[in-house]
Amino acid sequence: AVQALPYLMEFPHECNEQIFNRIYANALARHIAMSDPKIKRVFETWKADEAQGGKALVSNLEKNEDLKNILLIETPWVCEGKNETEAKHRVGLLFDENRIRSELARAMAKLEASQFSDGSWPWFPGGRPDPFISLYITTGFGRLRHLGVDLDITMGLKACGHLDDWLDHTYREILRHGHPELNH
Repeated sequence: AVQALPYLMEFPHECNEQIFNRIYANALARHIAMSDPKIKRVFETWKADEAQGGKALVSNLEKNEDLKNILLIETPWVCEGKNETEAKHRVGLLFDENRIRSELARAMAKLEASQFSDGSWPWFPGGRPDPFISLYITTGFGRLRHLGVDLDITMGLKACGHLDDWLDHTYREILRHGHPELNH
């Protein structure tokens, strides 16, 4: 599961969903790394080993030369092995404290800059407020808080008033049209 965190950070677009996913991945990575000094040492060892030409980040499949030399070079397992190596490398980078701090600050500033005064967010900066992306981001802040991740969730709390108003309006519309038991 930890190897999936870099994926959240490598989205190519600058929509608020992907900006928040970068926040989520970096905040969770920092939380994991700081939760146990042994974990932090493993990633530091990986990075140091790789810098000296070591093979700590090479996938187990790629380390087995006998398998590599058999005519299976184009099989999915070999390709998967290369992807595992890349995944391990990205995970090692993910836990770099300076990179985490910088990425978090940059993403938090972008997300805050695109938040409207009522607490809502648009899908893309400069767009119209959207309750679904606002709910997605607010829920993400809540998940991080539930996990015990140390992160300023002020933006998520600011969105709660907007989301409460949206839910109230939506519910009143359901009641206005009658038969609320049929509207899920």
